[in-house]
Amino acid sequence: MNTRAESLTLEKVMCAVDELKKQGLKVTVKSVRDRTGCGSYTTITKFLKYASLVEEKNLSPEARLAQFPQQIEAAFLSAYEELVKAAKVEAANKYDEIQRLEGRLRARWTANTKEKIRALRSLEIEISTCAELRADLRQVTQKSEKNQETINDLATRLVKSESENEQLLELTKRLKGDIETLQRQIEHFERQALQQRHADNQMHLLKIAKLEQHLMNSQSQVLDLSMELARKSEDGRNT
Repeated sequence: MNTRAESLTLEKVMCAVDELKKQGLKVTVKSVRDRTGCGSYTTITKFLKYASLVEEKNLSPEARLAQFPQQIEAAFLSAYEELVKAAKVEAANKYDEIQRLEGRLRARWTANTKEKIRALRSLEIEISTCAELRADLRQVTQKSEKNQETINDLATRLVKSESENEQLLELTKRLKGDIETLQRQIEHFERQALQQRHADNQMHLLKIAKLEQHLMNSQSQVLDLSMELARKSEDGRNT
């Protein structure tokens, strides 16, 4: 396009205008472009304006008035073509931007969905683990109850037999020690489970915060792109 614009001269435009007038044809930007075979509508419009200024010096008021509609038509046609071109470029850029944004949002939605599924699976595993712990605790309680029954039986035997007193006391101490050990183990496991659950919750919160921050950054980038496109479009219209 730049090569064609450079090859177009005022002399070519004025020659084309003279030929059109001699043939009785209407002088427009399109008809001049068809005659010259080169140059953009904007360049032809500028040359036509300059040619009109040159001709106006030698034209009568009636002739100037007769050419006024053609000048208005040429100006409107040039402005219309520039607006259409700018609108097409802007629409194409907006469409591409929307497509890119839609792709990023779809990818983010997929990642969030996968993260949610992983979190739900972790929660299900934790619930299952807690259920197993409760079952183990019931078994330990049942064993403790059985052990208590044994202790009661031994106490009854202690009354009956003084000779078994030391053995029963030793067994009682051992059973109590086992119960305390089991209770400590259970408390320790519960503390570990609580700490792990807290750590997992903190990790999920950090991931969610990072995702939200990344989404805000993406929205800020989209806004910056929109503003940059608007400035470029305004610069294009100004030039």
